[in-house]
This record gives sequence, structure tokens and C-alpha cells, in this order.
Amino acid sequence: MKTLLLCLLLTGSIQVGYTQQPDTARLYRSIKYLASDRLQGRLPGTKGEKKAAGHLKHGMKHAGLSPGAPEGWYQFFEFAGKPALGRHNQLILETGGEKVALGVGRDWYPLAVSANLDGQQFGKVMNGGYGILDSSLARNDFKELTSAEIGQSWVLIDLGL
Repeated sequence: MKTLLLCLLLTGSIQVGYTQQPDTARLYRSIKYLASDRLQGRLPGTKGEKKAAGHLKHGMKHAGLSPGAPEGWYQFFEFAGKPALGRHNQLILETGGEKVALGVGRDWYPLAVSANLDGQQFGKVMNGGYGILDSSLARNDFKELTSAEIGQSWVLIDLGL
């Protein structure tokens, strides 16, 4: 028992001896640089983004880290940039035979991840409530929808904002 207690005490003291405290001044300088106007907002494809990536890479190397991917420090991927409105952007809702045109910039705005349907109709919109499906709460916001309807429709989920 005395040997086990001695081992635990030594292990605990060894771990405490190697604990590093963060250099808060260095972290502050790094965050201040990354948020600075010198990086021009760090938008994808800009010089500011490349400077920010280089700064982070240098910091990770300085901390003794190595890349986690075979390709190295950076993982490249396709990215749809800033969305732009086209001449014919429109959103028209139809309910009960009545059509309502929503105004771009007032009622809706395309996001960078929005699909471009090029004038195609995309089916009806179903109400999915808050999107909660939880048997422990006996709540199913989708109970009025069939799987066939969900597969052929857009399901609108209320974020409660």
C-alpha cells in the first residue's frame, strides 16, 4: 500500500512539473494580428487569408505540432464565394392557387450555399415546426408529414429567432 501511495504521489508531482501556462501576451498579439485590418478581413482567396493561414501554421510549428494530413498543413477545397444576384432572381410562393412574389433584399436574400434552380419549380414547402422528433418528450413535429411528402418537398424548420 505504501508503494502504491508513493507511486501516486510521484506521478502527481511529475505531471504538475510539466504543466505549461499559456503565454497570454503572445496569444493576445496573435488574436490582435488576426483581427487586424492588415489581413483585409481574411476572405477566401485574398492575400489576407494567406497571411492568416501562414501565421497559424507558424504558431502550430512553434508549439511543436506537425501536420495531421498527408498533404501537409493546408487542406484545399472548392468554395462558392460571395453570392451575386442575377437579373432574374425571384421567389414566388403559391398557396391555395394564390401566388405571392417575395422581394429580393426585403423578404429574402440568396446565401452563398443557396442552390441555383434556374427558373425550375422546386415543389411545395411543408411545415416542420421546430424540427423536434423526441420520443422522451412525446413530440414529433413531422407527424403530419409522410416520408413521400418530405422526399418531394422542402421542409421549413422554424429556428425560433
